[in-house]
Amino acid sequence: ILGWLRGHCISGIWLGTPCSSWSQARRGPPGSSWFRIRSAAHILGMPDLTPKDQSKIDLGNKTAKVSRQIIREAIKLQIPCVLENPVNSMLFQSSFIQPLLTHTCCQFTHVDFCQFGARWRKRTKLVSWHFPLISSLAGSNPRALRATFRSAISISPEPSASNKSKASLVSSF
Repeated sequence: ILGWLRGHCISGIWLGTPCSSWSQARRGPPGSSWFRIRSAAHILGMPDLTPKDQSKIDLGNKTAKVSRQIIREAIKLQIPCVLENPVNSMLFQSSFIQPLLTHTCCQFTHVDFCQFGARWRKRTKLVSWHFPLISSLAGSNPRALRATFRSAISISPEPSASNKSKASLVSSF
């Protein structure tokens, strides 16, 4: 991906960094399968996790580092880039992403999937660099989104319900 960016083979990039370990939705009691694996005091992972939860933390941290590397390169080359994650994701508080949020070309937009016809709300934060059209996503007119979505490249490690919903949204344009 970095080579494609440097070779100017990509005109824009959309990163859907996996949010499973960055979510604040896990609020179970200690020892439960839904116990919090990150906190404000332990953004990079709580101590003494089970091996299964530690592997989730490791994967989340690795994908955040790769996202940071791609975003840095896109900023340097002035290639439009978007990072998508749930609005309350701890990813945005991490040392991997936090420094990138102060860049002068950085913009924030919140969208809800329900505004695009989905049956659930799922508030999502889109952070963009060198992508002035991103603010049109916050509007309610889906036709205005056609150029924005078609100019973005979606990168995701595996299909998910959320990605299938986005794919159907993009193909509907």
